[in-house]
Amino acid sequence: MGEMSKAGFPVPPGFCITTSAYRKIVSSDPAMDELLDGLNRLQMDQADDFGAKIRTRLESITMPDEIQAMPLA
Repeated sequence: MGEMSKAGFPVPPGFCITTSAYRKIVSSDPAMDELLDGLNRLQMDQADDFGAKIRTRLESITMPDEIQAMPLA
């Protein structure tokens, strides 16, 4: 996203996090672990609904303090 923005492409506001930070965020919520475990049993006709559940859960997770304290670059 940063490279696209530097090149002059329109990029919506947002931010990126490291894989390590993502894993800490997801592991801080047991319900998210259960949802992600469900991916192994997912049928294709359930993908849209399941994806919506994951998105809703991700949006509701409070970011751990140590990640919030990381400097923005």
